[in-house]
Amino acid sequence: MELLQSNGAVKQFCLYLAAFIFAIVHTFDPSVTLASAVLRHGSDGFALEVAEACSALPQVWLLISGLLAFPATFKSRLTLIVIGFFAVQMVNVIRLTLLLYLGEFLQTDTFNFIHEQFLQWAFSFSVLLLFFALSQKLVFPTHKTLRT
Repeated sequence: MELLQSNGAVKQFCLYLAAFIFAIVHTFDPSVTLASAVLRHGSDGFALEVAEACSALPQVWLLISGLLAFPATFKSRLTLIVIGFFAVQMVNVIRLTLLLYLGEFLQTDTFNFIHEQFLQWAFSFSVLLLFFALSQKLVFPTHKTLRT
Protein backbone atom coordinates (compact mmCIF):
# COMPACT_ATOMS: atom_id res chain seq x y z
CA MET A 1 0.00 0.00 0.00
CA GLU A 2 2.86 2.41 0.74
CA LEU A 3 4.27 1.85 -2.72
CA LEU A 4 0.94 2.81 -4.21
CA GLN A 5 0.62 5.90 -2.02
CA SER A 6 4.15 7.19 -2.68
CA ASN A 7 3.75 7.02 -6.44
CA GLY A 8 3.70 10.34 -8.34
CA ALA A 9 1.32 8.80 -10.87
CA VAL A 10 -1.28 8.34 -8.13
CA LYS A 11 -0.95 12.01 -7.16
CA GLN A 12 -1.46 12.98 -10.79
CA PHE A 13 -4.47 10.68 -10.99
CA CYS A 14 -5.93 12.45 -7.93
CA LEU A 15 -5.49 15.81 -9.68
CA TYR A 16 -7.38 14.49 -12.71
CA LEU A 17 -10.06 12.99 -10.48
CA ALA A 18 -10.53 16.31 -8.65
CA ALA A 19 -10.70 18.16 -11.99
CA PHE A 20 -13.31 15.69 -13.28
CA ILE A 21 -15.44 16.11 -10.16
CA PHE A 22 -15.08 19.87 -10.43
CA ALA A 23 -16.19 19.86 -14.06
CA ILE A 24 -19.35 17.96 -13.17
CA VAL A 25 -20.22 19.77 -9.94
CA HIS A 26 -19.36 23.25 -11.22
CA THR A 27 -21.94 22.79 -13.97
CA PHE A 28 -24.68 22.64 -11.35
CA ASP A 29 -23.08 24.66 -8.55
CA PRO A 30 -20.84 27.54 -9.72
CA SER A 31 -19.81 28.29 -6.11
CA VAL A 32 -17.53 25.23 -6.10
CA THR A 33 -13.88 26.05 -6.81
CA LEU A 34 -10.82 23.92 -7.48
CA ALA A 35 -7.25 24.59 -6.41
CA SER A 36 -4.83 21.75 -7.15
CA ALA A 37 -6.70 18.70 -5.77
CA VAL A 38 -8.82 20.68 -3.29
CA LEU A 39 -12.51 21.22 -3.99
CA ARG A 40 -14.08 24.07 -2.01
CA HIS A 41 -17.77 24.76 -1.64
CA GLY A 42 -18.12 28.56 -1.67
CA SER A 43 -15.35 31.06 -0.99
CA ASP A 44 -15.12 30.23 2.71
CA GLY A 45 -17.00 26.94 2.74
CA PHE A 46 -16.00 23.35 3.31
CA ALA A 47 -12.90 22.12 1.47
CA LEU A 48 -12.29 18.53 0.42
CA GLU A 49 -8.87 17.38 -0.70
CA VAL A 50 -8.83 14.47 -3.12
CA ALA A 51 -5.89 12.72 -1.48
CA GLU A 52 -4.19 9.54 -2.60
CA ALA A 53 -6.41 7.47 -0.32
CA CYS A 54 -9.41 8.87 -2.23
CA SER A 55 -8.25 7.50 -5.58
CA ALA A 56 -10.09 4.15 -5.21
CA LEU A 57 -7.10 2.49 -6.84
CA PRO A 58 -6.73 -0.17 -4.12
CA GLN A 59 -10.34 -1.18 -4.76
CA VAL A 60 -9.64 -1.24 -8.51
CA TRP A 61 -6.63 -3.51 -7.93
CA LEU A 62 -8.76 -5.81 -5.82
CA LEU A 63 -11.42 -5.98 -8.54
CA ILE A 64 -8.78 -6.65 -11.20
CA SER A 65 -7.24 -9.41 -9.07
CA GLY A 66 -10.59 -11.08 -8.69
CA LEU A 67 -11.37 -10.88 -12.39
CA LEU A 68 -7.94 -12.22 -13.35
CA ALA A 69 -8.41 -15.23 -11.07
CA PHE A 70 -11.15 -16.63 -13.28
CA PRO A 71 -10.20 -18.97 -16.15
CA ALA A 72 -11.92 -16.77 -18.72
CA THR A 73 -10.80 -15.64 -22.15
CA PHE A 74 -8.30 -12.79 -22.28
CA LYS A 75 -10.67 -10.56 -24.27
CA SER A 76 -13.47 -11.13 -21.77
CA ARG A 77 -11.24 -10.33 -18.80
CA LEU A 78 -9.75 -7.24 -20.42
CA THR A 79 -13.17 -5.87 -21.35
CA LEU A 80 -14.53 -6.35 -17.86
CA ILE A 81 -11.41 -4.87 -16.26
CA VAL A 82 -11.86 -1.68 -18.28
CA ILE A 83 -15.59 -1.56 -17.49
CA GLY A 84 -14.84 -2.29 -13.82
CA PHE A 85 -12.23 0.48 -13.60
CA PHE A 86 -14.64 3.10 -14.89
CA ALA A 87 -17.54 1.77 -12.81
CA VAL A 88 -15.48 1.93 -9.60
CA GLN A 89 -14.34 5.43 -10.44
CA MET A 90 -17.92 6.56 -11.13
CA VAL A 91 -19.01 5.27 -7.72
CA ASN A 92 -15.99 7.04 -6.25
CA VAL A 93 -16.95 10.32 -7.95
CA ILE A 94 -20.43 10.04 -6.43
CA ARG A 95 -18.89 9.28 -3.02
CA LEU A 96 -16.53 12.27 -3.16
CA THR A 97 -19.26 14.62 -4.39
CA LEU A 98 -21.50 13.48 -1.56
CA LEU A 99 -18.68 14.13 0.91
CA LEU A 100 -18.16 17.63 -0.50
CA TYR A 101 -21.75 18.56 0.25
CA LEU A 102 -22.05 16.64 3.52
CA GLY A 103 -18.99 18.44 4.85
CA GLU A 104 -20.74 21.75 4.36
CA PHE A 105 -23.66 20.84 6.61
CA LEU A 106 -22.44 18.27 9.15
CA GLN A 107 -20.38 18.66 12.29
CA THR A 108 -16.82 17.38 12.14
CA ASP A 109 -17.42 14.24 14.21
CA THR A 110 -20.44 13.23 12.17
CA PHE A 111 -18.64 13.95 8.90
CA ASN A 112 -15.60 11.92 9.98
CA PHE A 113 -17.77 8.96 10.93
CA ILE A 114 -19.60 9.02 7.61
CA HIS A 115 -16.36 9.52 5.68
CA GLU A 116 -14.12 7.04 7.48
CA GLN A 117 -16.60 4.38 8.51
CA PHE A 118 -19.90 4.32 6.66
CA LEU A 119 -18.89 5.41 3.16
CA GLN A 120 -15.72 3.28 3.23
CA TRP A 121 -17.83 0.23 4.05
CA ALA A 122 -20.52 1.14 1.52
CA PHE A 123 -17.91 1.79 -1.17
CA SER A 124 -16.12 -1.50 -0.55
CA PHE A 125 -19.45 -3.34 -0.55
CA SER A 126 -20.42 -1.73 -3.87
CA VAL A 127 -17.11 -2.89 -5.37
CA LEU A 128 -17.85 -6.42 -4.13
CA LEU A 129 -21.29 -6.29 -5.76
CA LEU A 130 -19.69 -4.99 -8.94
CA PHE A 131 -17.26 -7.92 -8.88
CA PHE A 132 -20.12 -10.41 -8.58
CA ALA A 133 -22.00 -8.70 -11.41
CA LEU A 134 -18.97 -8.58 -13.70
CA SER A 135 -17.90 -12.14 -12.92
CA GLN A 136 -21.25 -13.34 -14.22
CA LYS A 137 -20.40 -11.77 -17.59
CA LEU A 138 -17.06 -13.53 -18.04
CA VAL A 139 -16.82 -15.69 -21.13
CA PHE A 140 -15.19 -18.97 -20.26
CA PRO A 141 -13.18 -20.86 -22.85
CA THR A 142 -14.84 -23.92 -24.25
CA HIS A 143 -13.11 -27.25 -23.89
CA LYS A 144 -13.62 -30.06 -26.34
CA THR A 145 -14.52 -33.25 -24.62
CA LEU A 146 -13.30 -36.57 -25.85
CA ARG A 147 -16.00 -39.07 -26.63
CA THR A 148 -15.26 -42.71 -26.60
